[in-house]
Amino acid sequence: MPPRTILLNWVYYHPVGHAVEAFKVAKGLWNANENCEIDLLLNGRTAVELAEACDWIHRAYPIDVESFAEGGAGATYTRDLPAAWDFVVTDHRPTCSPFPFSTPLRAFHDFAARHFQARIWKGGHHELRQPGAPGYEQNSTIQMHVPDAAREFVQRLKLGRVNISVMLAGSSPDPIYPTIDWWRRALFVLQNEFPDAHFFVTGKTAGDDRTSTQAFSQAAFARLAAGSERIFNWCDIGIWNQMALFEQSDLLISPHTGFAFLAPSVGTPWLAVSGARWPECYFNDVPFYCVLPDCPQYPCWMEMKDVCRERLLSKETVPCMLEELEGKFFDLIHGVHLLLSAEFSFEKAMALYRARIEQMGFPPERFFQIV
Repeated sequence: MPPRTILLNWVYYHPVGHAVEAFKVAKGLWNANENCEIDLLLNGRTAVELAEACDWIHRAYPIDVESFAEGGAGATYTRDLPAAWDFVVTDHRPTCSPFPFSTPLRAFHDFAARHFQARIWKGGHHELRQPGAPGYEQNSTIQMHVPDAAREFVQRLKLGRVNISVMLAGSSPDPIYPTIDWWRRALFVLQNEFPDAHFFVTGKTAGDDRTSTQAFSQAAFARLAAGSERIFNWCDIGIWNQMALFEQSDLLISPHTGFAFLAPSVGTPWLAVSGARWPECYFNDVPFYCVLPDCPQYPCWMEMKDVCRERLLSKETVPCMLEELEGKFFDLIHGVHLLLSAEFSFEKAMALYRARIEQMGFPPERFFQIV
């Protein structure tokens, strides 16, 4: 009997975290449907090649969304795709998001709604409990497979007894990340607290049409590693090698960035320096810790303070990543100790996270998880 076909349309903005969201949703479909074949649509500007690390995905197709805003010319990019499937599942955001979509994304999803047809059921990810919808196992964990060549690459690491990856920033052009001066002090404090630890600072400085650590230059990375025999500059090493670096590490420290989702996707705990718009929402049943800000408006994706809007317009770092972050070194150290403890499970991490959110008075409706 041929497998039933499922098209998962997860064409959204291009940061890597949105691709990881799609991999997790695809795994939930895979786990709940016997004899199925899952094909995936992703924004062509994201790291579509990462789907090769997911053996539950049959094939991933890059979609050039910009072309759909050019008089419908984008339809030619779907010529290798069947129009009819047994099931068509779409990311819920095209219909549920409170934010307007970019013109190219809206044009593609309008096209997809007309073009892709389902023999059995068609609907949004949020509608998978409806009659006739394919099965879906919520919160399915994933294990992405790191290529052997990348694992061989990271054998060059000068390993310590404890090995910590560090990402300084994500790909947002907004100044919503800790400054290089804060990172310099944080690494100084961490080196003193963990004398057997080595720190591997990674990211992508080269500008292209995909993801990069726009906040810092290669020179800034080099200066951060200079003068220490336990800090190593591992930026611009390529996405597969970064995945292997995360897999080799005992934990990752970074601010909120979808790229950090790759760490729990290979089983590595994530210590997030939280702040600005978005809460941490992806943990993959791997232990984690969030250095939470004091700002009662956090996470401010629903409504941002006027002072923060003004700073962003002036290209100045928001307070939760500047002045308010100065008192967080103790919390940072506490989080590392927890994540290095074999006793600190995912269940304990989640219980602690929820208790701290409640204790700090953050409105629960601002927090969400990818399920």
